Parts: sequence; structure tokens; C-alpha cells
Amino acid sequence: MKQLNVFYRALLDYRRHTLKDRICVTQRNAIAREDTESDRIVLTRKICIINEDWVNAIEEGLNFIDKAIKEDRQFIRSNGEVVPIEKVKHVSKDSVEHLAKHSNLITRKTEGEDLIPDQLYTVEKLNDYAVYENRFLYMLLCYLRDFITLRYNNILELSNTYHGTMTMKKTVKMARQQIDYSVELTDLRRDDPYLREHNDAKALIDRINLLLKAVLALLSTPLMQVVSKAPMLKPPITKTNVLKMNNNFKQAMALYSFVTSYPGDGYTVETQVKELHPFRDDVADEMAETVLLSSFLVYEHSLGIEGFLKNAYDKEEQIRKEEEYQKFVERLEAIRQKLQESEVSPEEYILMLESNIRQLEKRSENLLRTRQELEETQARLEEANEQIRALNRTLEEAYRHLEEEKKRAEEELAALKDAYEASMEEMRETHAEEIRALGDAHTEEIRVLNETHAEEIRELNETHAEEIGTLNLQHEEAMASQREAHEQELVEIRREHDETVRSLEEKQVAEIARITSEAESARTQLLSEYASYREEVALRRQELQQKIDEEKLRNEELMGQYRAMEDRNALLRAKCEALRKENGKPSEEDYSTREGFSELEHMYELFTALYKEEWKSTKTRIRKDLLKPEKMAKKAELEMQKAERKQRQKAVEKEKNHEGK
Repeated sequence: MKQLNVFYRALLDYRRHTLKDRICVTQRNAIAREDTESDRIVLTRKICIINEDWVNAIEEGLNFIDKAIKEDRQFIRSNGEVVPIEKVKHVSKDSVEHLAKHSNLITRKTEGEDLIPDQLYTVEKLNDYAVYENRFLYMLLCYLRDFITLRYNNILELSNTYHGTMTMKKTVKMARQQIDYSVELTDLRRDDPYLREHNDAKALIDRINLLLKAVLALLSTPLMQVVSKAPMLKPPITKTNVLKMNNNFKQAMALYSFVTSYPGDGYTVETQVKELHPFRDDVADEMAETVLLSSFLVYEHSLGIEGFLKNAYDKEEQIRKEEEYQKFVERLEAIRQKLQESEVSPEEYILMLESNIRQLEKRSENLLRTRQELEETQARLEEANEQIRALNRTLEEAYRHLEEEKKRAEEELAALKDAYEASMEEMRETHAEEIRALGDAHTEEIRVLNETHAEEIRELNETHAEEIGTLNLQHEEAMASQREAHEQELVEIRREHDETVRSLEEKQVAEIARITSEAESARTQLLSEYASYREEVALRRQELQQKIDEEKLRNEELMGQYRAMEDRNALLRAKCEALRKENGKPSEEDYSTREGFSELEHMYELFTALYKEEWKSTKTRIRKDLLKPEKMAKKAELEMQKAERKQRQKAVEKEKNHEGK
């Protein structure tokens, strides 16, 4: 961005010298009008439309991964070995049990009743954090890091790449010059700062960047640093009880299933082509500047006149500085004369100017402070509105969450019903199969008996009939007991289902009531704060408007005083010019320019107004003087003396003119 500002500032500075120059304007117009059909600028951009489903899923899953890491799961590993007795530091229960089983470690007798073995079994217990679940978390974080990094880099590469081409071909014939100019420009910029800051998907890209930073932060936790030294897990993942029952690890497992089965890249790319053909008038004028600049550079370096041009430039700069200095000296002289004419010392005039400047600075500071207060108030209002919008979003999210919970509960209830019906159907089929198997067995047994013991058929038939009756009774009793158990189980399941549904409904109603009450209270509080803010802003605006009106009145008074002072200075300048004219001296001012002529007209208008006012007062005095003969005589005498002086002055001027000729 800084480089763009530098180039734009340099272009404005360059065109400040060439924009209104007559020759440059003529040449630019001639170049811009020639061969406009070949002028073409083409911009090709890649627009990335990011799918938010994987971003939202990873954001939600990282919270559970963070909680799972904070559980700090571990198991205690025992390492036992037999060491010499002098190296033993701690004797435990396992040491005594091992010694009781291995009496061969006692190889010598000691005095007294104490037994001292030569070697003893010691156990060292170590905390091992490389449990299966922690290794799963580390593998999941590594996969998320690669998953996000790949998509993030591709999105940045596509959306922040600038590809522009320009084609221009000119053949210009002027009075004493002919230019043949042809250019084909291709500009490819990756990670362009302007496109990065003005990307439509910047908010979503920032969210992805935050996700990547969060994953890297979780990988750098002490637990993950320890687990990283263990061997990496490889799919498929075994669902342990912790992964199935613990909610944090269960959600992490769901996130793993989501990212491993995610289809596609997570974004779509659209190619946008923008063409400028032919150039607009302003663009054609700026492009003509490049043609003239290239022509000048070729002319300068081909002839080798860099030194000549630099010397001419230095001379022009010296003359310009001398002219500016001369104008500054003339302005100082004019100010000095004005001070002498107004009978004010330079020190007093400077003090007055400094006092006026200080007052203007104070007023400017007050206005700036007032503007800042207005901006802060506006920012507070915007923040309050943003809080209200965030609260509305929270309420919508809560309602959506409750709807999802209700839907999930209905699905679980339907699943329980389906499982119960499947279980009952399976039991019915099992019982029917048992009955058929018993019947087949009895039939086969009767057939075998009939074949082998024909003479005992009657007795066996009676015995079998009794056994069949007994078996039927037992089977009916078993069926009845199983039916009663199933009915009881069904009643219990229904009762538990009703209690579950009732508790879920009560929880939902309570949660909705709580969220609604909190939302209403927060909404009421925000609305009251918003109303107070509006009242405060209205009062502040009234005060600021009153201050602004007062400042306007003061400025008008100062401007009136300034205009009066300017009128007085103009009258003084007119008086000085009249005195110079009367004494035959030329005027020091140049009134042939537009500004000088306007100033002359202004002095004339002021002098005319002064003449009218003074003439009215003079007529009044004349009327009074006519009633007093003495004053009239004196006045006549004074007029005669004035006429004599004018005649003598004219005679002197004539003699001087005659002598000069």
C-alpha cells in the first residue's frame, strides 16, 4: 500500500507540471486520439466462495479438543528391578512380597533377628501421558493443521493474486515529430496488499487464520509436546470407552470423522474478467503521459544531454528562488509602509497577529474536540446497536439449539421404539423356532421308537404323551413368564420414556423461559441505555450547535472587523496613490493585472462612498458657515491662498519640464 501511495503522489506531482502546459496538452491529445482500437486493459481475478460448514465444524470441535486436553489424562507405569541393597532408596509393599517369594536373595546370616538381603526388588512408578486418547488428540490436531493449512494457502493464493495485461500501439505524426510506440504489458502480483485488504471474503479468511493459530497453539501445549514423542497413531481408530462415553472425546471423534470424510476442497473458484476497451478520456490522457515520458527518456539518453538539462534546470531553479525572494522583500516593504501609514509599531502589529492566531488556534482546538466527542458518541451508539444485534443472534441460536435438541430426542424415542419392536419380533421368532425344534425332536423320537421297539409302542406312546403334556405345560408356563417379563419391561421402558420426554420438555421450557427472561432484561437494559445515549447525544448536539452558533457569530464579528480594517487599508492605499499622482510620482503598484484592477475598483468604490459621506457633512458645514461672515471671509482667503499655491506649483513644474526638454 505504501508503494501505491508513493507512485500516485509522484504521478500527481509529475502531472502538476505537464497538465496545463499548452504543448504537452496538444501532444497528449494527438497521442490519445490515434489507434484507439488497439488500446486494451484486461484484469483477470479469481473469486473464492468459501463453504462455511467446515469452518463452523472445526470452530465448534476445537472447544471440545481444548477441554479434552485440559483433562490431562495419564496412567501410572511401574518399572521394577532387582538391585543391590546399597542402592535401594525406598522399600515398598511389592519389595516385601517379592522377597517373600525369592528367599534366595538372602545369602548370609546376620546377628540378631533382622534379615538383610544382598539384593532387593524396587518399584519405580512413572506418570505416562502417552495414553491412546491423548495420542488420538495429537493425531487429530496434526490432521487439522494440514487440513486447514492446505485450504488457507490455496484460498490466499487464488483470491489475492492480481493478473493484469495492457496492450497499446500508437503511430503519431506531429508537425516536427513522429512517434511509433508499441507495448504489451503483463503484470502478475501474488499476495497483493490491496486485494488482501479489500477481499469480500476477508472476514471468513481471518476466521480460518484464527483456526490455524488455535490448532498450532494446542499443538504447543505441554501435554501435546510430551505426546508428540510417542509413535503416531494410524487409522483405523479404535473407539475406546473414553472415546465413546466422554463427551469431549466423543465430539473430537465426531470432528475426526467429519474432516476425514469431507468431500471437495471446501471452496469454489469463479474467474472474473474485466476489460477496458477503448480507454476513457482520463485513462487515455494518463497513458499518453507514459508515451511522452518514454520518448523524452530515449531522446535524453541517446544524445547524452543529461548534464546540459541539469545545468538548465539549476539555472531555472536559481532564477525562481531569486524571484520568490524578491517578491518576499517587496511584501515586507509593503507591510512596513502599511505599518507606517497606520501609525502602529511593528511590535504591536505582530502582537496583535499572534493574539489573533492564538484565538483562532483555540477555536480550532475546540471545534476539533467537539468533532471528536461527536465521533465518540456515534461510536458508542454503533456499539450499542452491535450489542443488540449480537443479543438477537444469541436468541436465534438458542432457539435453534432447542429445536435441534427436541428433534434429537424425538429421533432417540423413535430409535428406542424400533429397537423394542425388533427385540419383540426376534423373541417371537426364537420361541417359534424352539417349539418347532421340540416338535421335530419328538416326532423323530417317536418314529425311531416305532421302528426299534414296535412291541413297546403303546407304553411309549402313553409315556411320550405324558411327557409331551408336561413339556407343553412347562413351555406354556415359560411363555407366560416371558410374556409377563416382556410386558413389565415394555411398561418400564414406556415409563422411562415418558419420564425422559417429560424431563426434556420441562428442561426445554425452563431453558426457553430463562433465555427469554435474560434476553428481555438485557434488551430492556440496552434499550434504556440506548435511550439515555440518545438523550445525552441530543443534549450534547444542542450544546455543540449552540457553541457552533456562538463561534459563527464571533467569526462574523471578526470578519466584520477584518473587512473594516481592509477597507481602511484600501482607503489609505488610495490616499497614497492620490498623493503620488498629485506630486507627479508614478505608482508603485501594477494595476494592469486582474488582481490589481480588482483592487483598484474596490478602492474606487470605497473612495466614492467616502466622498458621498464627506460631501453630506461638508454641505452641512457650508450651510452653517454661510450664516457666519467671518468664517466665510477666512474660508475665501484660505481658498485664494490654496489657488495661489497651486498656480506657483504649476509654474515650477512647467519650468522643470522646460529645463528637462
